[in-house]
Amino acid sequence: MRERRIFERVPCQKVFSLYDVTTKREYEASCQDISGGGVKVAVKFPLRLMHPLELRFPSKGRGKRILKLQSRAVWQRDAGDGWMVGIEFNPSRRLLDVRMLFA
Repeated sequence: MRERRIFERVPCQKVFSLYDVTTKREYEASCQDISGGGVKVAVKFPLRLMHPLELRFPSKGRGKRILKLQSRAVWQRDAGDGWMVGIEFNPSRRLLDVRMLFA
């Protein structure tokens, strides 16, 4: 199978909040890897595919600012003790916002 990814994946061990805009539910998510196009996360409950999500990452430094990324879940699979979910970032902002996570 040929790799279709444009962006390189980077291992990531951040824990952040995932907010489902449609259901107004918030989940804790654990990042597995991240790229300019999306993120693979572990969550305890399945998500609704293609629903708008907001990923809320705490920023580095002293301020209490939170980086918010608009996104949507595009795939998921049962991992036994939870779910692995592929999340695609909103393409209009993804590169700038993802770079801020590593600044």
